[in-house]
Amino acid sequence: MNLKIIIVKNCSIHYSLLHQLNFNNNAALLPYFVVQDGDDESSSSLLLLQDTNPNELAISRLGNVKSTKEARAMKLMDKIWIEKLKFQWTKDTNRFVEDIEVLKELVPPSSLNKFDIQG
Repeated sequence: MNLKIIIVKNCSIHYSLLHQLNFNNNAALLPYFVVQDGDDESSSSLLLLQDTNPNELAISRLGNVKSTKEARAMKLMDKIWIEKLKFQWTKDTNRFVEDIEVLKELVPPSSLNKFDIQG
């Protein structure tokens, strides 16, 4: 399958089940994106968000981001359609990079109406 983005809203299937499906390894499930550390030692699944520009985005498990370079490559500031944004870190997990360094690279766009940071 060549799907790159899958927008899932008002779905009766629990969202965590969608992440277990095989097609999501190469597609970004939106608006609730879970960062997977993946098999590649140099990057996580955050890079799947490079070509997205949704109006709502919630990114969880940001502790799985493997480098500030991939956070910067996401170009969050350029995603001018985002109005609602949520960042979530999981406590007590091993980090590949310091949380504050990832946050410095995830500069939100000026289009935001709601911004939430958890963890």
